[in-house]
Amino acid sequence: MSNLMFEIILQTIFIIISVTFDILIFDRISLSARNKKDKTFLSLFTGFIILISIVSSIFFNSFYLITTICEIVGLYIYFGIVRKKNKKLVLGSAIIFSLVDLIFMVSERLINSLFLLFDSESQIYLWDILIDIVVLLALYRYNERIREFLTDINSSIFLGIIIYLYVSIELANYYLSSDRRAVEVIQISLGLLVLQTFFAILVYAGMVHIQKDLLTRQEQEQQKLQLKLTETKRENTEIRNRELALKEQQLQIENAQLKEYSNYLDKNEDELRHFKHDYENLLNSLKINAEKGDSESVVKQLAEYTDTQIDEKALRKYKGVNHIHVEELKSIVITKLAKLYNEEIPYSFGCDVEIYNIPKSVNIFDIVRIIGITFDNAIEESQSLIKQTGNTDSAKVDAMYYQEDGNFEFRIRNRIAADTSLASDILSKDGYSTKKHHTGIGLANVKQIELKYEEYMLVNYGIENGWFNFELEIMPDNEGGIE
Repeated sequence: MSNLMFEIILQTIFIIISVTFDILIFDRISLSARNKKDKTFLSLFTGFIILISIVSSIFFNSFYLITTICEIVGLYIYFGIVRKKNKKLVLGSAIIFSLVDLIFMVSERLINSLFLLFDSESQIYLWDILIDIVVLLALYRYNERIREFLTDINSSIFLGIIIYLYVSIELANYYLSSDRRAVEVIQISLGLLVLQTFFAILVYAGMVHIQKDLLTRQEQEQQKLQLKLTETKRENTEIRNRELALKEQQLQIENAQLKEYSNYLDKNEDELRHFKHDYENLLNSLKINAEKGDSESVVKQLAEYTDTQIDEKALRKYKGVNHIHVEELKSIVITKLAKLYNEEIPYSFGCDVEIYNIPKSVNIFDIVRIIGITFDNAIEESQSLIKQTGNTDSAKVDAMYYQEDGNFEFRIRNRIAADTSLASDILSKDGYSTKKHHTGIGLANVKQIELKYEEYMLVNYGIENGWFNFELEIMPDNEGGIE
């Protein structure tokens, strides 16, 4: 009676230690109980499993299986589903301690069946307690490594293998416990256990090797792609540099041509002055005829000379340009006035003051860009208006340069269709234009340039009484003055 009571006490102690160690190993691997609420649950859950195990040991021989199932299911439901933690980590941590316990238990039964090491249940329980302590220390030692297996890229493979091993070993344990043919059962169980374990390890190692090989190939492909991207960027940079060089070369050629044309125009200004002098001499020579009363002859000779020597439009073609002494400003206006003249668009240009310098506060090429954009818009709108009305006089472009107190001003206006009425903020939107089939990026580009020089550039434009008006004013900075 005393031996039976001693075995019951040892069994109870074994159950308490085994369940407690299982929960400690689970928490050590999964790191699930990080707050007071989870720790309280684990404490209550441990007591609940111990109670179920004790009750099961009284009524069932295989109480271990019932205990294990309750542990795995309970921990997975609470931490994996309710607390929504990493499900693979929770399930793997719960199965790991069950698998290790099962392996030692089956090994113990196999060894005991072959060599009869234990004479009583008491010795078995004492041995089991010792094994639990060893397992606890081992799993505590390698808990981080196990956690890596359950959370890395191959976690699904590792979890599948330990589930497969657990089921296989549990089946071996079942046959070992139920079949009376001990020798055959031991041989079959031991063979299955070794084969299944070896197979599982081999499968996992193979899958990990394949995974690493795939990752290596991906890294190599990424390196090749990166090299291609680098090469493409280098080629694009070279193409852009060549394009910029060509543009710069073309710009230099155009500037040289415009300067040469500007010199030609200055020469024509001198010829016009000579013509004026000759014209005055002609009037003096005709004065005698006029005094004699032969006025009809005077008028006829004067008209004939005027028709042959004077082209009124040509005289106004570059009016005021000779007052501009900044080559960039002079070149752009010559180009645009020549285009207006050739397109037979009525226009006027004025520059009544001598312009030798402009403020340094704004890059001269940005000013030229704005002037070019606004002239181009005016020319295109005028062409469209003439085409729409069929009347050349329906269009008109007026422009002027002006300078006072160091400031530089540019103004231009052009007639537009009578039904056009838009706000300036709409006109400056990227992609908008009043002209059909036109990208409308001009005023948007002007807006971007203006933002670069908020302190020194004023831009105003809008539509009023059938005219589109544009005004640009450049103010010098306090230090740079004018150039």
